[in-house]
Amino acid sequence: MSVQGKIQQYLIVLGALQSKPRNGQYLIEQLQDKGFTISKRTFSRLLESIRHDFGFEIEYNPSANKYTLENLMNTDYVRLINLFKAAQEASFYQSLMNASVDERKIVQVGADRQFKGIDLLPQLYEAIKAHKVISFQHQSFHRSTPIVITLQPYMLKEHQYMWYLVGKQMNDDKIWIYGIDRITALTVGKKSFKPDKLFPYDILFEDVVGLDFSAASTMNLVLKVDALQAGYFRSLPLHQSQKQTRIHADGSTEFTYTVKENRELIQQILKWGESLEVIAPAGFRKKITSKLKIASQKYK
Repeated sequence: MSVQGKIQQYLIVLGALQSKPRNGQYLIEQLQDKGFTISKRTFSRLLESIRHDFGFEIEYNPSANKYTLENLMNTDYVRLINLFKAAQEASFYQSLMNASVDERKIVQVGADRQFKGIDLLPQLYEAIKAHKVISFQHQSFHRSTPIVITLQPYMLKEHQYMWYLVGKQMNDDKIWIYGIDRITALTVGKKSFKPDKLFPYDILFEDVVGLDFSAASTMNLVLKVDALQAGYFRSLPLHQSQKQTRIHADGSTEFTYTVKENRELIQQILKWGESLEVIAPAGFRKKITSKLKIASQKYK
């Protein structure tokens, strides 16, 4: 079976187990409904692959004869599911290469997707795995000319269809982020570095919206979204900690978050304008109120 076929099977099983425990026959039927001919023996091997190759915790309860997917909010679980879905999307794009000119017209990739620099991804990935020091030119939005950066690369981060390189500069413990669309003249050096065993891979962006990580304390944010836009928030949460806590008579909905204040959170809130209200905390509500007043003055 192709890799894409395997990934589709993984997503079918994991998707079915996300909502509640399921028995084996139900999971097999879900696979068969999607066109996979699978025996009980093959199904058992599939579960073992999901468990051991990817580390998903699928527990079997003999008395209930059901499988349960544990630790649904685990960072690794979310990351792997997103990786599987990205692989599915990539496979779809690859299939379009064999389509006719007329067939390709019916699929349009959004103009907001930024593909500049993605050719660097394989080279950066290999450098990170091998712990190789790299150098490149980086064109900041705040400078008229590029500067040369020497970096210990630690990870690649995708955000809103753009890729970013995360690492540490030489003799500097601070973590830096660079958009790969602004990287040129990449060189992977022969010199290796000893990676920081305490590098915060899993928590660096855990409590923030976007990439602007902060040392600030987390806050319990409460947002009230009008009825027209509440469905959008349910479909595309502002942050992974989002919880729906109250629906008002007019259809507006309150959502809570455990996040740190940063620039991107403020920008995300402001872009919703009159559709969104910050309920708490009071200090953050006051800050948003001030920014909205300043913005309104520009239209007088």
